[in-house]
Amino acid sequence: GSAGALSSREMQTLEAASAIASAAKDPDPLQTAKAIHDWLCEHITYAEDETTDEDDTAIGATRMAERIGAVATVASDTEALSDQVSSAATGLSEAAVALEAATDRFIAQLKAA
Repeated sequence: GSAGALSSREMQTLEAASAIASAAKDPDPLQTAKAIHDWLCEHITYAEDETTDEDDTAIGATRMAERIGAVATVASDTEALSDQVSSAATGLSEAAVALEAATDRFIAQLKAA
């Protein structure tokens, strides 16, 4: 989706999720998930007092699920972008090799003439 359609709070969440996902990135997806889990456990706290009820707990759980989902989405988008950059780099490399070969043939033709 487009980041332009996000509210300011959603944009803040996206930026935070992007930072977390970037810091947690590992070639092994399981290690990435573990790093995200560990970060969440270290940084998310829940407060309970006499006004806390089941609805508060449900809302907190829903928010946590949304945050984890956002982090997972950013991690997935980052991986997809990395794959696209890698594919583009491969294409450029192949084009450079072909251009070099064509240049060599052109120089050989000039020398032969």
